[in-house]
Amino acid sequence: MNYNHGTYFYGDEMTNFGFEWFAGVPIATSGYIMAMPDYLGYGATPLTLPHPYLHAETEASTSIDMVRACRNLLKQVKGEANDQLYLLGYSQGGHVTMATHREMEQSFPNELQIIAAAQCLFWSMSRQVPTSLSL
Repeated sequence: MNYNHGTYFYGDEMTNFGFEWFAGVPIATSGYIMAMPDYLGYGATPLTLPHPYLHAETEASTSIDMVRACRNLLKQVKGEANDQLYLLGYSQGGHVTMATHREMEQSFPNELQIIAAAQCLFWSMSRQVPTSLSL
């Protein structure tokens, strides 16, 4: 499962995944393999670099890269996983989930089988953000 977090206003808030672990732990302890990517401009990225907010291409790339990294790690430790992928996102993560779903279907249709995608509470920003930033 790929979980995409909501907006954080300061990059260093993501170093410990803020409150996002509340989503990850219950899902992981229910038997799912969890991939919880960070986005460009958050976490370990220096705050002097801007976060490309609602930039579908970079958001999707972080999720896809994280899923691939998890699959590679599983192979190294001889873990087992199927090719089913669930996408989940909250707030900004809803946008990331939609971007990831679109990119996987358009560019990598045979890599993983997307079983379901859910976007939770993605705030409509049509009046606040120029349409060039949306999907």
